[in-house]
Parts: sequence; C-alpha cells; structure tokens
Amino acid sequence: GLSWNAHRSSPEQYLQSLEGRFSAVIRVAMNDHIHCAVYRAYPKDPPSRERMASDMGPQFKDLIPVVRDRVPERFRLEQAHRCTVGGRQYVHMIFRDRLDLMSVIATVRRPGESLSQIPAVGGAAQIRTASVDSYRIAAFDSGTFLTYIVSEMPSQENLAMAAALIGPVTSFLSAYC
Repeated sequence: GLSWNAHRSSPEQYLQSLEGRFSAVIRVAMNDHIHCAVYRAYPKDPPSRERMASDMGPQFKDLIPVVRDRVPERFRLEQAHRCTVGGRQYVHMIFRDRLDLMSVIATVRRPGESLSQIPAVGGAAQIRTASVDSYRIAAFDSGTFLTYIVSEMPSQENLAMAAALIGPVTSFLSAYC
C-alpha cells in the first residue's frame, strides 16, 4: 500500500482509513509515528545534541546514547523529544536514512493494554510485529512502558532493530523510570 501522504490530505484521514485493520495497541504507535514523524515538517538540520537532551528531559536524556549506539550509523538522528498525541505522552526518537524514516517510541502502558493482541515472532515471543500498508511495527514490553519501532523498512530489518534495542532499552526504562 501507499503511505498516507501519497493519497490523503491529513494524518487523521489516513488513520481513520485504517480503522479496524490493526489492534488498539498498534494504534498507539501509529498515532505518534504518523502525526509526529511522517506528517510534521522539521528543519533540514537536526537540533543539537544538547537541545535533544533538553527536549527529552532529565528522566529520558540518557536514553539517546543507549538507542543511538545500536542504530546503524547510516541512520541520522533527526529528533529526540517528548511529545503528546491524542492526549497520550510519548518519548520519541526519529531516525532517517535517505528515504527510510524510523521511529523509536516509548509510552507508559495504560491499564488493559497488552502486546499479546499482536502475533509473536517465531521463537522471539517478547517481540511482537504487525504491518499496515507500507509500515512495519515491532513492539516489546519495557517494564511499565510499551516500546515500538515503526518504519517502512523490510520486516526483517525492522525486527532486527527491535532485537538490537529490546535489552538495552528495557534495562534503561526499567531502571530509570
């Protein structure tokens, strides 16, 4: 399928068009990725490391190097911030490799939310995956947080990114938050 921007005038229209095609726990990630990474226009040059650390706040600023160290160098860190979409707060890092846009998203799990609604990947039951249109979503539990990798990369690459991040991100979020 096509990304929303190829045939929709707003992120809300695109997300509405997907109604019923994925679980509510996947919508959590798609809402933030579509509104904050795909739809929003950012300056050509990313903010400074200091600005990103400030935008993440004292609780999450040290998550930047944890993630950056495990994301391939070809991806440039474009944004690292906390944001709110639809009344929900997110910790969000956006990476870009030419045309590939990838979000690493964490949000506090709400009562009743479970990744068990999403199929497990082979033997790696702790990582769950979903696809919608051209988007690939990999999700894992990180203590009180749900963490997602959302991109348009091939499923195996997106899954490999989640596998590289699950341990260090879960350790960070469990220890510091």
